[in-house]
Amino acid sequence: MIYNPEDERYKHLRGKTAVVPLYGKEIPIMESEYANPEFGTGLAMMCSYGDTRDIWFFREKGLKPTILINPDGTMNENAGFLKGLKVSEAREAVAKRLKEEGLLVKEEELEHEVPVCWRCKTPIEFIHVKEYFLKQLDFKNEILKIAEKMKFVPKEHKVKFDTWVESLSMDWPISRTRYYGTEIPLWKCRECGNVVLGKEGEYVRPWKDDPPVDKCPKCGAPKEALIGENRTFDTWFDSSISVLYVTGWLKNREAALKALEHTLRPQGYEIIRTWLYFTVLRVWLLAGKPPFKWVRISGMGLDPKGRAMHKSLGNIIYPMPYIEKYGADAFRYWAAVAAKLGSDYRWSENLVRTGLSFATKLVNIGRFISFFEEPERGYTLRPIDKAMLTYAAKVASEIAKAYEELDVYEPTNRVYDLAWNVFASNYLETVKLRAYGGEGFEEGETLGARYTLHRIYRLILKLLSPVMPYVTDYMWRKMYSPKGVHYEVLTEEELKYAEGDAELIDLLMRINSAVWKYKKEKGMKLRDELKAKLYIPEKAAPLANDLKALHKVSEVIPGTPESREGIEELGEGIFLRVISQ
Repeated sequence: MIYNPEDERYKHLRGKTAVVPLYGKEIPIMESEYANPEFGTGLAMMCSYGDTRDIWFFREKGLKPTILINPDGTMNENAGFLKGLKVSEAREAVAKRLKEEGLLVKEEELEHEVPVCWRCKTPIEFIHVKEYFLKQLDFKNEILKIAEKMKFVPKEHKVKFDTWVESLSMDWPISRTRYYGTEIPLWKCRECGNVVLGKEGEYVRPWKDDPPVDKCPKCGAPKEALIGENRTFDTWFDSSISVLYVTGWLKNREAALKALEHTLRPQGYEIIRTWLYFTVLRVWLLAGKPPFKWVRISGMGLDPKGRAMHKSLGNIIYPMPYIEKYGADAFRYWAAVAAKLGSDYRWSENLVRTGLSFATKLVNIGRFISFFEEPERGYTLRPIDKAMLTYAAKVASEIAKAYEELDVYEPTNRVYDLAWNVFASNYLETVKLRAYGGEGFEEGETLGARYTLHRIYRLILKLLSPVMPYVTDYMWRKMYSPKGVHYEVLTEEELKYAEGDAELIDLLMRINSAVWKYKKEKGMKLRDELKAKLYIPEKAAPLANDLKALHKVSEVIPGTPESREGIEELGEGIFLRVISQ
């Protein structure tokens, strides 16, 4: 029995003993920081396997545990009158006996942490068994140094890895008493306890297959004395070296070592302490280097209610019905935009629908642009064309940088905005008449619109191809090359074009939005003629002719009107004066 050294109530008990009720066993009373003065009476009975604190206490004090529970969950002969009862039955029997003998002072509800099975929530009891262990405590510092050589994305998740390694307090038990799993390839001599290993690289079932020797190499006992192991490895013992299997470690170790310098581990944050940690440990022990160059950490998949998906909850979303309904690209779109990298992502069929709408939009944009041949020469770029190319190049360079950081959330959202809101809804609508070769446009300007449409569309297909590979490849093959978009790379010109003023595109969107809103409020169609003078910011002067053609206004004037009489303000710096009929 223990009490906290700071607990003045029990200082007088130091060095004395107590008697265990019902069994009459005399036990020492000791000071220990394991005791919590604020929990219960502040006195704690330390059992051999009550909880992890009990286990560590017995280990630190060098005490011999008393084993009370059998592997089948029943009480053994050391439990006395409880022998044969299940643990839950034994608890009730003890309470009943204490009452009968007048030893129970009071009963009250207490809250404390109890380990339970994550799947069925059954409380876990610790039992005493011998297992195989892999040393890990001796290598904690080395593993922390190895982790510094890997790039964690997002980098904040590395803290979880380091914290886990620093918290390790025992070696890794790698054996499990269960039927399914990878067999531990060894036989043990019944006479002397010597262990015989299976042949390297050969898969064996020791519980069924004969040992690789005719007698015990140590004591000479016959083959019949070599008993095959019937336990299996911990699941992580196998999967922790999957990277070595993939890189061909057993076939060509030199090539595998080179490959390890360029490997990526994509995984969830919930298995940083298991799959990732054990992989780093095993590969370092075997190869002496980090298993990965990059570690990409994602969040947990959540159902529409925000609960983590588990078989036990019955809330798993199976992808195939939705892929068949909306297409793989639409499903991949949801996966990309559902959450930022490293954060939990929630299932949303609406986002999958958005992905399908986006794919359809890309096809429709491509169909329109395909009406015009892509000019190679003879085109003249107007300020709006150069502005669009500069704006797209800036966005593309930011997207490329995000991809380099292994992110898909930011790139997909940015491409969506560029393709739908900026390019299709504003630039394309503004230059559509010019692309058709309408009146008032020179041939070179018409070709300039067509050139810009194709070039921006090409760029959008390239930027989106990692996330939505099917629709982008389909449109690329239809419009540009049978080789496919996935053989294409972003060019320096696409990423660094800067001959235009990207701010003009922001102004274009502001002005378009203001005029379209005005027409809608007046019950007009967007293409209706508007007998009015449109005043725009001075900075937007290069767009005047384009805006006049798009909105069919009588006149577009850069600057502010001298008089505010009869003027409607449509937005900051945007004014409209209706001309009398």
